[in-house]
Amino acid sequence: MSLFVTHRIVIPDAELEESFIRSSGPGGQNVNKVSSAVQLRFDVRASSSLTETARQALLRGSRLTREGVLIITAQRFREQERNRADARDRLADILRHAATPKPVRRPTKIPKSSKRKGLDGKKHRAEILAILAAEFAARVDIADAVRAGLGSQSALGLARKILTDDSVLQVQVQGEARETGIAAAPGGIDRAIAAEARSSIQALAAESAPALDASYVDREVLAHVRALGLIDQLLAPSVHDPRVADLLARVRDVVVQHSQAASQVRSELEGACASLSAGD
Repeated sequence: MSLFVTHRIVIPDAELEESFIRSSGPGGQNVNKVSSAVQLRFDVRASSSLTETARQALLRGSRLTREGVLIITAQRFREQERNRADARDRLADILRHAATPKPVRRPTKIPKSSKRKGLDGKKHRAEILAILAAEFAARVDIADAVRAGLGSQSALGLARKILTDDSVLQVQVQGEARETGIAAAPGGIDRAIAAEARSSIQALAAESAPALDASYVDREVLAHVRALGLIDQLLAPSVHDPRVADLLARVRDVVVQHSQAASQVRSELEGACASLSAGD
């Protein structure tokens, strides 16, 4: 009896090869004694009953032997006839699935609203990164400008720490900005940060140790308080990108460390000044 697959595909018995083997499945007392399992073989390459669509789909799959033969083994039932029917049904299902044309995926255009939303998100991300880059550049420039004139080892250590840590974060921020693919135009905040840094450098350049030490540390204490306010009140609430949020959290941790270090150095300098005054 021929195997019906679809109205276009009917496999004659001549193209099917059945063999009976001992079953390893359920069989009661007959298990391993009676050949109740069925092995059904179908030569996909040689068959003249298949459509070319079904043949190519089967050949692209991984069910066939190297010779292009599809083998179905059925041993779920104790009775040989039920296993024969099971093997034929499974073969028909496989051939039917292979013969079903796969829908062609047509690329759809991205809606303008989605494009605009994506660009707006990237623009906002670029603006945040630009502000962070300006903050780091300011701290690095000031530390680099004054460290040669600092007399206190604690103030010099603070400058070196800020120079090292902020330079690393500056590189990370610049890397994130490059991945954004959008160069943010200078905004009011980053322009103000850069202007404040230039003003600080000019003012500090007129001083010498130990006045320079105290002035530099006082400026850093205030600068880091302002930076924390900038992060907590302006930047963090508006960040939705997980990567930028993670970067901002790391930046905040470093700013807190620098703020604590600057406050400690200021206390040390004040203590030194008090000792000198008491000695006089």
